[in-house]
Amino acid sequence: APATVILQTGEAIEIEGFLSDFGSINGAYLVSNETKRHLLRDSGMWVSQLFESYQFFSADLWIETLSDWGWFGPGNRPDWLVPTKQ
Repeated sequence: APATVILQTGEAIEIEGFLSDFGSINGAYLVSNETKRHLLRDSGMWVSQLFESYQFFSADLWIETLSDWGWFGPGNRPDWLVPTKQ
């Protein structure tokens, strides 16, 4: 973090972060504003708009969030993720 993303239009935008193994098989793109969220979604990316509660690190908040997004990485999912509800 931060990360630079090249949109389908060729435009480069800076985002707050990218997590390759969560949210979708193509990863999760993290943004803090609506405009960037729409630009990325329009390019077919899985996006999460981070709100103020994410400005300061909280392990519990991130564990809950990443558990909700789902694990899409290779190998076994991390032990610290909360099991998904069926």
